[in-house]
Amino acid sequence: MAMSLCDDTLLCNYPKCRAKLSGFAWVTACSHVFCDQHGSGEFSRSPAICPACSSALSGKLDIVRTELSPSEEYKAMVLAGLRPDVVLDISSRALAFWSYQVYQEHMYQEYSLSRAEVQLKQMDKVLTQQNQSRELELTGMRGEIASLKKVSRKS
Repeated sequence: MAMSLCDDTLLCNYPKCRAKLSGFAWVTACSHVFCDQHGSGEFSRSPAICPACSSALSGKLDIVRTELSPSEEYKAMVLAGLRPDVVLDISSRALAFWSYQVYQEHMYQEYSLSRAEVQLKQMDKVLTQQNQSRELELTGMRGEIASLKKVSRKS
């Protein structure tokens, strides 16, 4: 389930979770995002530590629980009244967050692929060794059959 730039689904960054996020999510200042379950579990402790990178999250806005599909009313008002440079700054930071998430997912997929390739090579090696020993066994048995046939012809 690779994530591309046009894919609008973030994945939970909690180790081994990787659930597709919807509803509410927890976003950290270190650019990680967590499902509601893991976010509320992890960030109820103090001081909060990011489960993805172990950063200390002690600032007031270091962790934010956010609605991933905000209402039209919220979208209409959230940046209203801010100067265009501030709006662009906020937007560029939000896009940087997304590109970091996409990059992180790409690295994860590459890592998974290389691990799978290593496992495949190991299995191939084992299979080759097994085939060679079966081949030797088979050759030995053919020899035994041939000598048994010779013995039975003589008697």
